[in-house]
Amino acid sequence: MGGGELRLSSPYVGYDGKVYVCCRKSILAFETDGSVAWIIPLNYSCQLDIAPVGDERGKIFFAAENRILKVKPANMGTSESVVEIIYDPNPEIRNSGEIIGFGISIPSSALFLTAKKLGIFAVLLRGTPLWSAVPNLNRSGFVQGCKNPEGDCYFNSGPVVDQCEGTLYVSTTDGQLYAMYTLSPDFRWIKDLSWVDKIFLITPGNNGHVYITFPKKSILMALDVSTGNMLWMLTVGPLGGLSTTPVVDSNGWVSIGSLDGYLYSVSPAGDLRKLLKSSASDSVIRVGSLLDCSGFSLFVAQSHVNAKINRIVGNQTYVSAAKTDNLMFFMLSPSTGAIHYKDRASGDQLSRSDLRFFKSDERLLLALQASGRKNSPWPCYTARQKLSWTCSQANPKIASIYPESEITIFTLLIIQLTVLLLLTAAVRFCWVFWRKKELKKTELGKFLEGRETALTSTTSDLAAVNGQECQLAATYSLGRDVAGGRVRSPLLPLFGGRPKSHSFDSRLADNLTALNSSSSRGGEQLR
Repeated sequence: MGGGELRLSSPYVGYDGKVYVCCRKSILAFETDGSVAWIIPLNYSCQLDIAPVGDERGKIFFAAENRILKVKPANMGTSESVVEIIYDPNPEIRNSGEIIGFGISIPSSALFLTAKKLGIFAVLLRGTPLWSAVPNLNRSGFVQGCKNPEGDCYFNSGPVVDQCEGTLYVSTTDGQLYAMYTLSPDFRWIKDLSWVDKIFLITPGNNGHVYITFPKKSILMALDVSTGNMLWMLTVGPLGGLSTTPVVDSNGWVSIGSLDGYLYSVSPAGDLRKLLKSSASDSVIRVGSLLDCSGFSLFVAQSHVNAKINRIVGNQTYVSAAKTDNLMFFMLSPSTGAIHYKDRASGDQLSRSDLRFFKSDERLLLALQASGRKNSPWPCYTARQKLSWTCSQANPKIASIYPESEITIFTLLIIQLTVLLLLTAAVRFCWVFWRKKELKKTELGKFLEGRETALTSTTSDLAAVNGQECQLAATYSLGRDVAGGRVRSPLLPLFGGRPKSHSFDSRLADNLTALNSSSSRGGEQLR
């Protein structure tokens, strides 16, 4: 839209209200009115297709010639360095290490970047390398990752960081979505999305959801961050390609503009709402919306067109429009649908400001509107405050290894407990039985055999002296013997409240009481 020829990178709206862009070998900061606040020269050419990223402390990170540069505007005019290299690839592999994109984790103070055909690299913001990972991971002989490891499969998107979960997301050329931990190169889960399309965009919700946009299919999908399971999938009208990305506010609503002129907003539960209906019929939304610094509203750029034709081919809707330079900017709250203000882009502003020297587009003009915050009903909040609100909306779920219901799982646990008890009882029975058998074979067996021999010898001597036969049973019991309905005293002593003793002596003068005899009198004294 601007009359100049100098192309600018994707803009970044800083916490200080300035808009930061990269142009050739310089970094520029624009004020809200389009004037240049300052310029910082670089020694490397910017990668214009990668948007800069900043933090609350005023540092801004840019991609330039496959390097990641950290810029500290606060150090201008001091002895401290203003530009610092965070990531510098090996010169031997520089040609094959093209940076596709990068992201920053606020809690871990780390930077993550994707180098084409090389993998993902994690670096601390002070420049210390952490780890690197490739799509294929071999764990104990089991390969995870690309469906065809022998094919040309590699990461094809920049890493997107979920600040609440400590997780980053990245896609591969074969249509798989990877969820990885930020502190280690381990995969949390891998989701195959090629059944929808192999080309998609990733947007973290920081609220327990991660959102996937399929531009060619005009589909918006929500996944659970803990398991990767799909929560809902909706059609959101014809999209304007990879430049139309969704944005998530602090209420958990995800919004995306469409070429049919509507702003589609979806609640965390999957309820769809169409906004900007009054001006949608003769308008298109070509670029992604921007979140206000409060977190509760967003800025939308709607382009008015003179004519618009919708064509449906198969399951796809295509829009042909004769567009004009007439832009309308809106600030609204998706959760309520309230429009806080709307403004029209002024050609006079472009002609009088420094923007006339650059090839500005809708993204830059929308960023200037977001930095101005006209009639905003909320103050700006810090990134940590906004994360505390969105992270509290997450309801983490533990991935279960059981596909059955809770009742089935409870029944399975009861069965397992019953089997365990039966096994315990069987082991106990076998142990007691074995102990008795061993005892009989050793101490008790020897004792009974000795007693039997002594009793037989004594009984034979007594029978010979008196000239009569005396038949005694040589049977011993550890309990009580019952014969003929009468309880007979055991041969071995039993304790019944008072001590009893029995002895066998070879002298005839001693008395012997023989119990358990075959006599019906129950006991006979032999003198």
